[in-house]
Amino acid sequence: MRSRIRKTVIGLVRLAIGLGIVAFLLRGIHTGTVAVAFRTAPVTVAQGAVYAFGPAEEFRFVISAPVAGGSEVRARVASKPREPLPDAGTLRRVSGEGPDTLDWESRALRPCGLPVLGESFAAAWRRWPLLAAAALCMFACLMGSVWRWMLVLRAQGLYLKWRQAWSIVFVGHFFNSFMFGATGGDVVKAYYAARETGHLKTEAVSTVFIDRVVGLLGLVVLASATMVTRLDFFLADTRTRYALAFMGVVCGGAAAGLAFIFAARPLLRLLPVPPRLAATRLGQVFKRVYLSFHVVLTHPALLAKTVALSMANHFLLVVMVWCVGRALLVERPFIDFLSLMPTISAIGAIPVTPGGLGIRESATIVFLGVVGVSATQALPLSLLSYGIMLFWSVFGGLVFLLYTGGKGEQIKSELARASA
Repeated sequence: MRSRIRKTVIGLVRLAIGLGIVAFLLRGIHTGTVAVAFRTAPVTVAQGAVYAFGPAEEFRFVISAPVAGGSEVRARVASKPREPLPDAGTLRRVSGEGPDTLDWESRALRPCGLPVLGESFAAAWRRWPLLAAAALCMFACLMGSVWRWMLVLRAQGLYLKWRQAWSIVFVGHFFNSFMFGATGGDVVKAYYAARETGHLKTEAVSTVFIDRVVGLLGLVVLASATMVTRLDFFLADTRTRYALAFMGVVCGGAAAGLAFIFAARPLLRLLPVPPRLAATRLGQVFKRVYLSFHVVLTHPALLAKTVALSMANHFLLVVMVWCVGRALLVERPFIDFLSLMPTISAIGAIPVTPGGLGIRESATIVFLGVVGVSATQALPLSLLSYGIMLFWSVFGGLVFLLYTGGKGEQIKSELARASA
């Protein structure tokens, strides 16, 4: 009981950290996105026109509302240096319709990030077919996860029907998103796999972790391919160089793990294992878990199938985010998303907050900023993508209710057994 309370408290603390990071990002975006009202002579300017100021045109302003014969021009600051904007000066038109120059005699600055964020969300909802396409991509990704897990299960001699497997995967997706205590999605998947197949929990737990490892391998292969083919792109900016270094560490860790799996078995044969340790429960569990990993990772055909499915799943996640980006009017080529999203996904997988909440949003703002995506678009992009994942998590909750009810179980007792 105490252990369950402790894990629940830890889960809630992690959630609070994630929400705190998102709140910090919202505050930074609100204060960092500035609107300015220029007092000028009566002018007529079209919405969307771009004006610049400064010797190197370092100040850039986008007219946020059309002006017809008025003496106040409202604009959003598109780019600004650290120096303050002077009280008077002359703007030069860069694009759009309006006078070639605008002389202003006074100006007023105000933060406007939250209204701009609201406009971004509203723009996305007006393009709901793209959001629906993104949701279908996420569904296809989950179904690919079902297929991959079934391959891993069968390699261990554990057999589930397709209906059972997809039900368990969706239930696990629900628990990963909404249950912040002792009952995580992986624990639930292992519990139901062991119960439905009649096997011991060790092998069932092994399949869950093997599935995670194979998913990481697919991400590493996809990220490595894009980084090699676009090496110049990643070396051109400090932020992408950090991404290159981070994924290099991930790739190195994955390679070291594979080397251990392949090399440990002959080493274990050569090195004497103390009989007392081998006879303990811990020793037996370690042996069975290791053999489970070894079976999958040393079977070339099975490894190729599961890694290919993992790559397809990560590719579908990139397509999902790209669809959300199109709904938000993020006009960037797909290759930019394909290059940057694997790194963002890897950073978001760091288990600091539930589902990477806050961590993923921060990474999205930093790395998509490399290709010119503003924070007022990057944050809604990440949150809407996360919202689509939560939508299918809610669906997984409904599956859990039906699955439990169909077995004639009480939800409370089922939760207690799954977390035991």
